[in-house]
Amino acid sequence: MIEQFRDAFDRVIQANPTDVSYFKNGSLIVETMRLSHESASVPANKTTPVGLGTSFSMFVDLYYNTQVTENTVLIENGNGWKVNAVDSIRAMGDVYGKRASLTKVNLSDAKAISSFKIGSVVGVIVGLNITVTLPIGTDVTALTSIIVPTGQMISPIGAQDFTNPVDYTITAQNLTTQIYKVTVVLA
Repeated sequence: MIEQFRDAFDRVIQANPTDVSYFKNGSLIVETMRLSHESASVPANKTTPVGLGTSFSMFVDLYYNTQVTENTVLIENGNGWKVNAVDSIRAMGDVYGKRASLTKVNLSDAKAISSFKIGSVVGVIVGLNITVTLPIGTDVTALTSIIVPTGQMISPIGAQDFTNPVDYTITAQNLTTQIYKVTVVLA
């Protein structure tokens, strides 16, 4: 079964919308959107779905309430596309959707913690383990850290209970992850 069709403008469009990921304000968002291609870039006899993994000229059709804006990087199955200017699609004066052309980008796999502090105390990073030594008597149940990550997203955020080691997950732009174990020692 062919999961795409050519519209009245002879664009190749996915018949079924696709779930695509992107980062917004430090969070990973998954949104349903429909991908399309310029007809000149897709052979007329192409019978398999064409998605973000292709090198064809790409467009994305978005729902009217999307959070996708210009320069957002869309991610699907390890492929990335940067959103160009987003145009509103109108019918009888009402916005019912948005459309943007896409530019292929390489997704970064950077995912690391380069600095970790609690208060003014700098943690010691050895591989994927971080140790922070605080004075005896410190209440470790709600400590806030200052983290310098390389990547798109880190979790958890905010105050943490360091009674036991806490795992921090760094997510790269290509959606791969790295986990660091942070241990607070009282001495």
